Amino acid sequence: MTYTPRPLDDKIYGRIMRFFGKLVVRFGLTIRLHGDEKLLEEGDIFLFNHFTRLETLLPPLIWYQKRKILSHSVAHAELFEIHPRLTRLFEDTGTLPTNMPGLMPYLAAQILRGRKMMIYPEGGMIRDKKVRLTNGDFGVLKEDTGDVRKLHRGAAALAEMLNLFKARLVQLEGAKDKARLERWREALGFETVEDLLAAAKKPTVLVPATLTFYPLRNAPNILLKLAKRFMKVVSPALEDELVTEGNLILRATDLDIQMNPPIVLKARYSKMEKWILDQTFRSKVSSLEELFALKDTAEGWSEKLLANMVAKRTDKLRDAYESSIYRGLHLNMGHLFATLLIRRAVVGDEEIDRTVLNRALYYAVMRVQGKKGIHLHSTLTDPKRYVCLREGGNNRHVSRLLDISLQAKLVEINGEKIHFLPAMHKMPKGREARLKHPLRVMANEAEIMDGLGVLMDRAWEDAVDGAEIDVGTLWRDEMNGFNAARAEAEACLISEDNGKPTFLRQPKKGGAGILMIHGFLASPGQLSHLGQSLFAAGNTVMGARIPGHGTHVDDLKDAEPEAWGSDIRRQYDLLARVCDRVVILGFSTGGMLALRVAATRPEKLAGLIVVGAPYTINERFISLVPLAHRINRLVAKVWGGDGIYPMINYPTDDETRHYNMAPTSATAGLLAHIQAMHGELADVQAPTLVLHADRDPLCAPASAKIIHRGLTGAEATLLFVNSDQHNIISHPTAEVLALVQGFLKACGDKEDIRYGKKLPRLRCRM
Repeated sequence: MTYTPRPLDDKIYGRIMRFFGKLVVRFGLTIRLHGDEKLLEEGDIFLFNHFTRLETLLPPLIWYQKRKILSHSVAHAELFEIHPRLTRLFEDTGTLPTNMPGLMPYLAAQILRGRKMMIYPEGGMIRDKKVRLTNGDFGVLKEDTGDVRKLHRGAAALAEMLNLFKARLVQLEGAKDKARLERWREALGFETVEDLLAAAKKPTVLVPATLTFYPLRNAPNILLKLAKRFMKVVSPALEDELVTEGNLILRATDLDIQMNPPIVLKARYSKMEKWILDQTFRSKVSSLEELFALKDTAEGWSEKLLANMVAKRTDKLRDAYESSIYRGLHLNMGHLFATLLIRRAVVGDEEIDRTVLNRALYYAVMRVQGKKGIHLHSTLTDPKRYVCLREGGNNRHVSRLLDISLQAKLVEINGEKIHFLPAMHKMPKGREARLKHPLRVMANEAEIMDGLGVLMDRAWEDAVDGAEIDVGTLWRDEMNGFNAARAEAEACLISEDNGKPTFLRQPKKGGAGILMIHGFLASPGQLSHLGQSLFAAGNTVMGARIPGHGTHVDDLKDAEPEAWGSDIRRQYDLLARVCDRVVILGFSTGGMLALRVAATRPEKLAGLIVVGAPYTINERFISLVPLAHRINRLVAKVWGGDGIYPMINYPTDDETRHYNMAPTSATAGLLAHIQAMHGELADVQAPTLVLHADRDPLCAPASAKIIHRGLTGAEATLLFVNSDQHNIISHPTAEVLALVQGFLKACGDKEDIRYGKKLPRLRCRM
């Protein structure tokens, strides 16, 4: 093949990358770059594992988006033979074929000029992701012969030969050989000799990087359907690529790019090596092409010594990046699921219980979170993605993985039983692996993590035995949820101390626990002053966080209002594990949620304090919110985006409310919760104190009266506080604090106050 690369055009390159970037976002591919971003500029050669053809353009896209860096990548020559327009696209984006004449010296010259190189040393797509051998070494199986080979040495050879050339330039500077330096300057296209020497003195930096896709899907898509409609025969290879790679771009997919610690090469050689270098360049090398051809053309003893030295250094460098290129794997739920199912099949299980599977996955998540030196995908760090597995419940990630297993005919599901089919024990070869056994592909990828199999076995044993989960682990879930939400927020204006949930525990287990729930658009910090007072009085206090609060309003937009109640109930259950009795104190929306939780009659609930809870809301626009929400959903479904009325302004003087606007969807969810509360008041049995400002401007005092009348199954006390503020609890007056503490004391004085025992009458000025 005759191929002559064209110089990169900044405008054309940028135009293509911007267009490709929009396509990536439109199709739902979320790319996250991890590691020290200084390496984007400091690195020279970036090395990636190779699973799909998409990777030819994805790293250059990220480098351009992050730093406007133009880069070259090396792709298989067959891609350049598909269509002239595709070849032109590759040319315009700096992609070079592997069989291009003079490829290595061309790359070396480009690196000297400051270009970045994207190289895939596996030498092809590793469809089965089998790179960890039984002896622990790394290698790749050849699809045609089944033989094992090491990763290609090309990138290592490029780096070592470039380093050798840099050493020669520095050597010429020391010898003050201006004539030879000038010839190299002219040959390489540098403006001045000084610029050339500056490039030569810069260390050559290799950055091994790991690409991890999640999830891997095997269901047919529109691309396969179109191919079958317009083509007589769709080959297995084409079907594999259309399905696997098509699903990566057509359906929501995460791509994590982990930049691993760099390998820095410096031009340091012994006196003997420098002498050999000088002799070889004087007798044999007058161009980069001749330098890179040295291994094949070496004749004299000095040339052979130099070629042998480079070969040894190349092997050592290849071995260094061979393991590093995989160590940056981002472990995800698919890895745990696949490893667990395959290990259960290997030990002889014919079927497993779905509930036990889910619990085992939760225990596995807890175990991997405690391991150091590994990278975790958000499915293993964000509790909203895994916490429902704790009690054996299903979640969409595990359900999707089961669907993938069903599609590949690896399992059958009968009720709550998962039955293993014969295909589970087989491993298709080559191109068939991604479609016929996706679980094996995921498990192969996860083999890089030492001890994962043993970890999954122990997690399974914990699930079967029903091992107790300690309170510290449960609270870590709550903090992980806050940290994940905070990390995803584009900008966070709320201090961590105010936004995060709080857990103030007394030294001894038992006693009273107070679960405090903040209001709409606020955060746990809204009730922190009261919480400190109650903690000082001897109570264990937990400041719960309503999902979407305490971070950024964008987090509230993404949160599901339906999950507010279940999240609060989960935090209640955690508090109940360390306390003999629990009282829930909720302000405004928190009071409404407290009533909804109390209606489920949880164990150990001793009382309820509801402050400023809404039955109706005094806002003129509030009646239009459900209609606006429906319009937004319709517009988003047709045209995308967030709809016509995505946000509602909430101007307020309340300094404890951290958002001054709310997503329309969240406001609609709030109204739905209030409506649901209307029908649940009669189910509340715990003694209840209803506190309300007598001139509340947001939630009319009538709300408190209606709520009080609706609590027909509970001993309820209604008290009004002389105030024209909605928030009477963040900085409570001595009077309000006395009311709260008096109610708590009354709850503790009764042997079983949950069942309607008479409370002492509390006094309050009207």
